Amino acid sequence: MVMKGKQRLIFRAILILIILGGAYWKRTQGEQQGSETRQSPSSSSQSGTVEKVNGYDKLTGARLIENEGNDGDSFFVRVGEREYQFRLYYVDTPEKYISDRWESQRKRVADQGKDLGGLSDDQVVVVGKAAKEHTLDLLRGKSFTVYTKWEEVYDSDRYYAFVKLPGGEFYLSEHLIASGLARIHTKGEETPDGRSYYDYKAHLEGIEKKARAAEMGAWGL
Repeated sequence: MVMKGKQRLIFRAILILIILGGAYWKRTQGEQQGSETRQSPSSSSQSGTVEKVNGYDKLTGARLIENEGNDGDSFFVRVGEREYQFRLYYVDTPEKYISDRWESQRKRVADQGKDLGGLSDDQVVVVGKAAKEHTLDLLRGKSFTVYTKWEEVYDSDRYYAFVKLPGGEFYLSEHLIASGLARIHTKGEETPDGRSYYDYKAHLEGIEKKARAAEMGAWGL
């Protein structure tokens, strides 16, 4: 009887180990699959439309989705049957409102005004609204190209990207700086055409210098 009791205890211990091992395996598999999805959420349904270019997924045939969350540097896009929200590398367009609740948002507005030549908070909002309409007018009703590495913006559902304007050779980031509707700010990365971070940032700074001299957008207020 003693032996049978010990055998039962051993059997239960083995059974518990098997159950715990299976649960751990399922959890690690789920984490691995989730990581793969975050790295390239387009891979499962965009086969045939995704081309690799210098480490980026090149998404052709992108179309703007009308959404209240769209602004000058961040907007919703449909590619095939999938929908995404992309955020431009390098540039930051001003806020479209002044929050009466969040101090951090008001500080962001103040920082944007300072970087754009000393604008008041109200002027920042005017430029922010103009930047939104300018970007949407450039993309609305057209097919354009997105380059992304699926890098999340502050653990959100947005992904950093470069956007190639329809029928043009310039990135949207360049166009916003040239129009005086954005500051050079936020994360940068090597461009899809191979320019380094420092080279492209210097390129944007040259464009900004010309926009400032011509009093474009914010620089004319």
